[in-house]
Amino acid sequence: MTLEQALDLSARFGASTILTSSAEYLVNARVLRDDGLMNWSVGRLRVPTFCAGWRGDVFDVFLRYPNVLVLLAWRVVLAVAIVAGPTRWTLAPPLLLGIYVTTFLVDVRSRYGHDGADQLAGYVMLGVGISGIAPTPLARTACVLFFAFQGCLAYATAGWSKLQVRGWRDGTYLAEVLTARIYGNPPVGRYLGAHQTLSKFASRALLAWECSFPLVLVLPAPVSYTVLAIGAAFHVTNAVLMGLNCFVWSFFAVYPPLLWFIQHRGW
Repeated sequence: MTLEQALDLSARFGASTILTSSAEYLVNARVLRDDGLMNWSVGRLRVPTFCAGWRGDVFDVFLRYPNVLVLLAWRVVLAVAIVAGPTRWTLAPPLLLGIYVTTFLVDVRSRYGHDGADQLAGYVMLGVGISGIAPTPLARTACVLFFAFQGCLAYATAGWSKLQVRGWRDGTYLAEVLTARIYGNPPVGRYLGAHQTLSKFASRALLAWECSFPLVLVLPAPVSYTVLAIGAAFHVTNAVLMGLNCFVWSFFAVYPPLLWFIQHRGW
């Protein structure tokens, strides 16, 4: 895998996150209306900059309803161009930075429903876009390494933060998360709740995998590939069981840089 191929795949996966997120917004556009849960008249009050002076007027043009639907539609167009277009589009700074700006504006519109997947996808769009302004081998290498290390940091942080909580260590929280109303699968959650030994084993296996994920940078290649394969299965399973659709694409975006690093590190 070359540097260009790694960045190309990262951008396509990152844009897939943006496309999925935008589609979810458009399907549930009623929550963005002036009488909806995520209405702009209330959301803009979070920060004075969003509702005062000329900056408030600029934000209002893009983010009030129904203008925000045009912003989301434009976001879809940019995402489709990156996902389905040729490499010269996928690595084109105007498209990548344009989709980053729209992502920033959507984030300003409301903080509800956003998570690490949205943040990671934004970093990918921004990073690949900046590296494309001066597409030297050094810039592309720095970008790929940043994504690889960012992925390791994301997994390790999630693992070590859970490790400090007893409910994660004994499997209680895993069962409870799966019975949650928004992100959950009640039948699976109830099953784990009734089988504490299985829940504890699954939770501890998850903690061990997340905490040790950075070792992919130094482990023998076959073992590193196995760790990445487990990660791919983990995210697909989460998408099926918990509806975490964006996490699949956003975390897949750091896998090509990790694969590139493993292939070129020299052992």
